[in-house]
Amino acid sequence: LLSALRELGISRIHSHGLVDFSPDAADRISVLARSLGVPLWVDVHDYKIICPRINLIDCSGRYCGEPAEEARCDACLATQGNEFGVRSIREWRLMHHRVLREAERIMVPDQDVADRLARYYPDLDYTVSPHEDIDPGAIVIRRPELADGERMRIVVIGAIGRMKGYEILLECARDAKKRRLPLEFVLLGYSMDDASLIQAGVTVTGRYLEQEALARLHALKPHAVWLPSIWPETYSYTLSFASRGGYPVFAFDLGAIAHRLRSLGQGQRLMPRCDSEQPMKVNQTFLEYGAPAANRGAIPTRRGERTA
Repeated sequence: LLSALRELGISRIHSHGLVDFSPDAADRISVLARSLGVPLWVDVHDYKIICPRINLIDCSGRYCGEPAEEARCDACLATQGNEFGVRSIREWRLMHHRVLREAERIMVPDQDVADRLARYYPDLDYTVSPHEDIDPGAIVIRRPELADGERMRIVVIGAIGRMKGYEILLECARDAKKRRLPLEFVLLGYSMDDASLIQAGVTVTGRYLEQEALARLHALKPHAVWLPSIWPETYSYTLSFASRGGYPVFAFDLGAIAHRLRSLGQGQRLMPRCDSEQPMKVNQTFLEYGAPAANRGAIPTRRGERTA
């Protein structure tokens, strides 16, 4: 590889993640950069560099909370395993710290990622480089006005597995069905178990192409979009196109989604992280938001919103 890269005249190595490589791949990439005499750039898209389980999810499929005690992380690695066969969180982080110190640039897609990584590697500099150039001033959120007797239509977007909030979506749908709440859940995409969602009353549209996503979202006429992710996402393209469409977005107060919503002036719809285990509370939040204007009382139109 070294010989081939020299022949090609490579002037920089730019890593976008080594999830599918061997456990010592970071060290090997560092050696390769030094041998070539070229700078190493690192783009961070997940949390592999601080945890070999990659997404900071515990055995229950929820955010682990990033415990301060290394022993707790080692116990998790030992009992829950990881794709790299790593057992020592200290050795794993020492390796990545060593490599990151040699990197000329470390790029992250959101400030939340930089802040989170700085807790582990405070001596490093992070360059916040969002995946897209979005002007917050150009985004106008339209608050829904439901017709009499109309159910509030909440659209969830993407491929929804456990860490994307599958279980809380399922439980919210079951609760709404059981209590006959005026809520309608729609999944624009697919999930780990479509049949269970459909049985609970969720409409599942199936897969979609990226270029048709916004048009399909408009066709569903959502009153709100919900991103029920339960791990600290590093960016979220679904948030981008939902915001461009002018739809109110709900999410849990966690990760880059929460930081980006606040940056867009839309942080009022962030739900406490603990609500991800309380479907009745989540549904109550939706009911209050979709209530007729005359009944909202202490729920005023948010800054940057207009009714439609």
